[in-house]
Amino acid sequence: MKRDQADLAKIKEKLELCSPFSTDPTLRNIITGVVTQDGVNVDEYQKVRRHIIDKMEGQQVFTYTSKRKDKVKKWVIHAQ
Repeated sequence: MKRDQADLAKIKEKLELCSPFSTDPTLRNIITGVVTQDGVNVDEYQKVRRHIIDKMEGQQVFTYTSKRKDKVKKWVIHAQ
């Protein structure tokens, strides 16, 4: 029971710092606080995913190398 209480306290603390119910419109990870850069469009996910899978088809998994232009943009850490 002590461990359950400790876990609940940790979750509560994280949610208070990075609430998923905030009115802040930025897209961020509620655990790490990482916020996307301007220009990131999650609606394009399916299109990008399909493009990468199409390029991989017919190749051995361990021989495929991704190109820099196909990599996801890095996220920046949001100052809390």
